[in-house]
Amino acid sequence: MADEIQAMEAALEALPGRDGPDRAAALNELAKAQWRAALQEHESSLLQEAISTIQLAVSMSEEIPDKQAGYLNNLGIFLGDFASMEKSAAALEQSVDALERGKRCAPDHLRCTLLLNLANTLRTQYEFRSRRDINGLNRAISTYREGLDANPTPSNKPKLLNGLGASLLDRFTARHSLEDLQDACDAAREAVEESDEGHPFRAVFLDTYAYVLSGLFDYEPSMDILNTSISWGQEAIDIAEEQRSPKLPLFVANLASSLIRRHRINASQSDLGDAIEMLESTLATIVSSDPAWHLCSLTYSLALQYRFESSGARGDIETCVANLRELKEHFTEQEPRWPLIHSAFASALIRRCDVDAVVGDLDTAVRTLKDAADHLSEENPFASTVYGDLSVALLARFELRGSMADLYLSQSTAQKSLELLPATSIDYTIALTTCADALLRSYEEKDDDALLNAAIDLYEDAVTRDCVWTRLRPGRLTALGFALQLRYGRHKQDADWRRCSDVCKEAVDLSADSPTLYLPLGQQGGAFLEKARADADVSQRAIQLRQAISSLEQSLGLMPAHHSNRALWLNNLGLACEMLYKDSGDQKAYTTALARYTEAAELPTAAPLQRVTAAYRALVLVGRSDIQESSKLALLAIRLMPTLSPRLLKRQEQKSMISMFSGLGSYGAALLLEAGHDVVDAVNALETSRGIMNSLLIDIRTDLTVLEEQHESLAARFADLCFKLESKSDRPSQLAHRGDSLDMSSESRIAAAKAFDDVVAEIRELDGFHDFLQPPTAAEYQALAVSSHIVFLNVASFRSDALVVSSERIWNISLQKLNLEDAVKRANALTEAIRNDDATTRMATNDQIRQLLSWLWASVVNPIQNELRRDSGETKLRVCWISTGVMTNFPIHAAADEASGDNAMDTIISCYGTTMKAIRFSQQKLAQISGRGGQALVVSMKETPGEKSLPFAEEEAESLLSLLRPLMPGSMLSYPPSQSGTAAPTKPSVLTELDTAAIVLLSCHGVADYDEPSLSRLLLSDWQSEPLTVADITAQRLPCARTAYLSACHAAVGRAADLLDEGIHMAAAFQLAGFPQVVGTLWQVNDRRAMQVSRRVWEVLIGEDGRLRYELLGEALNAAVRELRESTKMSEDEDIDMEFDDEPFLWAPFVYMGL
Repeated sequence: MADEIQAMEAALEALPGRDGPDRAAALNELAKAQWRAALQEHESSLLQEAISTIQLAVSMSEEIPDKQAGYLNNLGIFLGDFASMEKSAAALEQSVDALERGKRCAPDHLRCTLLLNLANTLRTQYEFRSRRDINGLNRAISTYREGLDANPTPSNKPKLLNGLGASLLDRFTARHSLEDLQDACDAAREAVEESDEGHPFRAVFLDTYAYVLSGLFDYEPSMDILNTSISWGQEAIDIAEEQRSPKLPLFVANLASSLIRRHRINASQSDLGDAIEMLESTLATIVSSDPAWHLCSLTYSLALQYRFESSGARGDIETCVANLRELKEHFTEQEPRWPLIHSAFASALIRRCDVDAVVGDLDTAVRTLKDAADHLSEENPFASTVYGDLSVALLARFELRGSMADLYLSQSTAQKSLELLPATSIDYTIALTTCADALLRSYEEKDDDALLNAAIDLYEDAVTRDCVWTRLRPGRLTALGFALQLRYGRHKQDADWRRCSDVCKEAVDLSADSPTLYLPLGQQGGAFLEKARADADVSQRAIQLRQAISSLEQSLGLMPAHHSNRALWLNNLGLACEMLYKDSGDQKAYTTALARYTEAAELPTAAPLQRVTAAYRALVLVGRSDIQESSKLALLAIRLMPTLSPRLLKRQEQKSMISMFSGLGSYGAALLLEAGHDVVDAVNALETSRGIMNSLLIDIRTDLTVLEEQHESLAARFADLCFKLESKSDRPSQLAHRGDSLDMSSESRIAAAKAFDDVVAEIRELDGFHDFLQPPTAAEYQALAVSSHIVFLNVASFRSDALVVSSERIWNISLQKLNLEDAVKRANALTEAIRNDDATTRMATNDQIRQLLSWLWASVVNPIQNELRRDSGETKLRVCWISTGVMTNFPIHAAADEASGDNAMDTIISCYGTTMKAIRFSQQKLAQISGRGGQALVVSMKETPGEKSLPFAEEEAESLLSLLRPLMPGSMLSYPPSQSGTAAPTKPSVLTELDTAAIVLLSCHGVADYDEPSLSRLLLSDWQSEPLTVADITAQRLPCARTAYLSACHAAVGRAADLLDEGIHMAAAFQLAGFPQVVGTLWQVNDRRAMQVSRRVWEVLIGEDGRLRYELLGEALNAAVRELRESTKMSEDEDIDMEFDDEPFLWAPFVYMGL
C-alpha cells in the first residue's frame, strides 16, 4: 500500500503545472490510495492526509462540475470514515456539507450515488447525536426516497431500500408509529428481493430485513414473523462467513437476540444453546474495540441470565453480572444502548437476589435504574423497560426491608411503564403484570378493596390476552391465584375460590417440567391454607390442610435454600401444620409446625418481618407447655426485633414494622424468668425489644471525645455519617410524602447506613473500643443505679415482675397482685376518663383515678417499696420507673392507698425512664455539659388560636425568667406579644432559640396524637400551619440543653397502643434532643395549678446562695406536687374550714424524666 502511494505521489510530481483537471484527477487517485491505506491500518492521521488531498482536487475542479461532484462524493466518504474513527461530530457535519454540494452539481449518472451516501451519512449523524435529532433522521429518510426516485442502478436500489428500511425502523423506535414499522418492513423486504445472490451487500440486506422483522414481531406477535426473521438472519450469517465480512459479529448478535426471544417464548433450550454457542465463538475471535463487541457481550450476558433462570446454574448468573457490570462502566450516556445496559444489569442483580436474598443487590439495582430513568426521555425506546424493571426492584426491596417509599414508587413506576407501551406491544402483558404486582402489594398494606380489584383485573387481562408469552403464563396464573386467594379470604365468595383453585392448578400443570415449579406449588399451598381457614367444617378443613401441607412441602423441597420466598412458604407450612394439630391433636403436625417456624426464623437471608413472624408463631405455639423451649424461642424472637427497624429505614417506616409485635419483649422477659434464667437476661430482653427507634438515634448522637483524641480521622468519618443519617431523617412534613419522585435520597440514606455499620465495626476492632455502641452491660446497669434504684415494671399474661437494678445487684420482685387483663382494663378506663373529662365529669374522673392509684399501690408500689427498704435499709427511696407496655401511661409515682392514706409521694422520690440505654445517654450528656453556659428560654401562650386561654401562662413564664435572670441570660417568647416587645413563639423561632438554651420552659397547650405519636404537638402561635411536633424536637441536637420544663398537657405520654414501648412522646423527644432532665405531664393540666407547681419547683432549685441545684429536680417536683395535692383538699373559700378528698386529676399528672 505504501508503494502504491509513493508511485502516485511521484506521478503527481511529474505532471506539469500546479493545477488543472489532470492534476485534480491524480490527486483524487492518490487520495483514494491514502484512504484505503488508512482504513486498512486504522490510522486517522493517514485518513486526514487523504482528506487534505481530495480537498485540493475539489478546489481545482470548480469549472468542471461533473468531476467535482465525484470528488465531493469521495470527500464526504472520507470525512464520514474519519468521523467514525475519531468520534468527531464536526467531521460528520463537514461530510454532510460535502455530499450536499456534490448532489447539487452531480450529473444524472452520479446523482443517485451521492444521494445514497448523503442519506447514509445523515443516518450516521442521527446515531452520533444519540438518536435525538429526529429532524436529521427525517432528512435521511427523505434523501433515501429521493434516491429511489432518481432511477437508481440495480446495484444502488437495494442499498437505498435497505437504508430506508433501517431508518424507518429508527423513526418507529423514536415515534412509535406503526406505519413507519410497516413501511420499514416493506422497504427491507424489497431490498432483499431486488438483490440477487451475488450482490456484495446481500448479507447486509438480509440482516436488516431479519432485524426489522424482529421489531415487527414486538407489535405483531406472530411466530411466523419471528421464525422468518431467524431464517433470514441465519442466511445473512452464512453469506457473511463466506465473504469473511467484518459485519459478521453484528449479524451474530442480531440472530442470537431473535433466538433468545424465541427461547423466552417457548422455552426452547436448543435456541438458547445455539445463541450462547455462536456468541461464545464470536466473542473469542473479536477484540473489545470491535464495533460489535459490546452488543455481542450484552446479548451473551442476557443469554446467560435466561439459562440461569432455566437451569439455576450459579456460574451463569455470576458471569452475567460481572459482564454487565463491566459493560455499564464502558458505556456513556450518549450511547443508544446505555439505558438497556443499565436495565439488564439491574435485572441480573434482581434475579441473583431471588436466590440469595442479598438486599445489597437490590440496592444496586434500584440505584442503577433510578440513574437510568433520570437520564431518559419518555420517548426513549427503552424507557418502559427501565421503569418496569425499577418497579420490580423496588417491590422486591420493599419485601425485604419494608420501606413504604419503595412501595409507593414501585406502583407509580409500574404505571408509567404501562402507559409508555401501546397495547399492541408484545411486552404490554409484562407491563400489565408488573403494575398488578405493585397494586396487589399496596392492597396488602392499605387494606383497600379498590387496589385488590384493580390488581385482579390487570392479572385477568394479562392471562386472557392472545399472547405469545406462553412461558410466562404459569407465573401470571400464580400471581392471579394469590390475588384471588386474598379476595376470597376477605369476602368468602365461592366464585373467587373456584377461580383461584382453577388458576393455581393450571399454573402447576403448566410448570410440571419447569425448574421453578416450586413457585406455583407454593402458591397452591397458600390457597388451600386460606380455604382451610375459612372452612368451619373440621373434616373439610382437614382435607384442605393436608392438601396445603402436601403442596408446600413439595415446593420447599424444590426451592433453593436461600430463595426470597422460602421463609413465606415455611411460615405457611408451619401455620397449616399448627391448624391441623389444633384440630386433630396430631403430634407429628405439631413437630413439623415448630420445626418449620424455627427454620424460617433462623433463615439469615429472609426478610426480617418473615423471620420475626415465624419466631413469634413458634413462641405462641409452644406457649408454656415447654418453658425451656419457649425461652429459647423468646430469645430468638427478641434478638430479631431490632432487625425490623434498620437505620436505613425512615423513622416512620420503623414505627410501622415495630408496632406489629407490640408486647413481645414483655412476654419474652416473663418467659425467661419462668424458665429460671438470670434476671439480667430478662432485663436485656426488654432493652433489646423496646425503644428500638430511639436507640438508633442515640447511636448517632454518642459522645466521641475519647475516639477523637485517639483516632481523629475515624471519629471524623463516623461523625460525618451520623450527620448524613440525621439529615435524611423524615420530618413531619414528609410523613405523608408519596415517594413518587425519582430522587436518590433513599439510596444515599441506604449507602450512609451501610457505611455507618462498617465504620462501627472498624471502631470495635480498636483497643479500648470493643464495646463501642454496644448495649449496656450488667455492670453498666448497676453503675447507672448508684443514686437511684431502677425498676422495670413488666406485665405478661402469666406473671408480673419488678426487675430491680441497684448498685449492688440485679433481681426481681414477683408482683402477685398485678395481672395483664386487669392492667389493660384500667389503662383503657383511664384513657377514656381523660379523653372525656370536663367540668361535668370531673368528680367521676377523680374517682376513677383514685381507684387506679389504690390499685397501683396494692399491686405494684407497696410490695416493691417494702422489698427495697428491706434491701437498702432506707426509709426515703429514690426510684426510677421504667414501665413496659400497658404500664407506661400509669402515674406510678402517685400510687396511694385510699383507705390508709399510705402513698408513694411521701416515701419515694420518683422519676421515669424509657430504657437503660436512654438513661445512660442522658447521664453521658450531663457529664458533657457540666460547667457549660447557655441561656434560659421561656415560652408562654396566654392565648392560642382556636383554643382556650391560659391566663396564668404568662405569669408562670415571667416568674421563672425573673428567678433566673441573676444566674443566666434569658429570652421570652409570648403570645400575645407582651408590652416589653417580646416576639410571638412560632415553630421556627422556638427551634432557633432552643439551640442555645440550657433551661427551657414551655407553657402552652399540648395535644397527644392517638394514632401517630410522632405528630403529638405543642401549640404555638402558628400551630395551625406549623405545629411543633415530637418529630421536630427529636430531630434536634441541642448542645447546651440541661433542663426542659414542659408545662403543657400530655407532654410525657404516648397514646398509640402498639408503640407504647417505643417512648414516643414530647418529654422523651426533648431527652433525645439533649435535655437530660425533663418535666412533663401525663394528661391535661389546670393552668393555674401548673403555674403553682412550676413556681415552687424553681424556688427549690434556686437556693438562697443563688446557685442552680439541678440535682434536686426530682425532690423539687415531689415537694411541689405534694403541696398541690394537699391544697386540693382545702376549699378555695377561706370561710370554709374543712378537708375534702384530694383531686388527683389536678396533681397526679406531673412527672420527672431523668435521674
